[in-house]
Amino acid sequence: MTHKQYYTAVTEICNYRDRDAYVSDLSISIISTEDADKDVDMIAIAEDMGKIWDVYHMTVKELRAETGLSQVAFAERFLIPRRTVENWESSSANSRDCPLYTRMMIADLLGLLPARD
Repeated sequence: MTHKQYYTAVTEICNYRDRDAYVSDLSISIISTEDADKDVDMIAIAEDMGKIWDVYHMTVKELRAETGLSQVAFAERFLIPRRTVENWESSSANSRDCPLYTRMMIADLLGLLPARD
């Protein structure tokens, strides 16, 4: 997957409510006309789209659970203030959500997203 394909996949995700529809639509549309001559592994592309969907819908708490780290250790690993991680994981209406780009970067650093060329 190229960086451009990844960008398209992430920016298009907000237009879908259904994982299967997203995976099938994006798997087909992500392949550019220049790829039409190549032997494209549609199963791998669909798996990549599924990974992107899953990560996009993960909370910080779920991302942290993937690491097995405590809030303090997670905060230290990613150089995020501990209180910020607490706020992101809080269910309080006053808490601020973790920005999408931050969640996606953390997931990428954890190896939860497909590799890009």
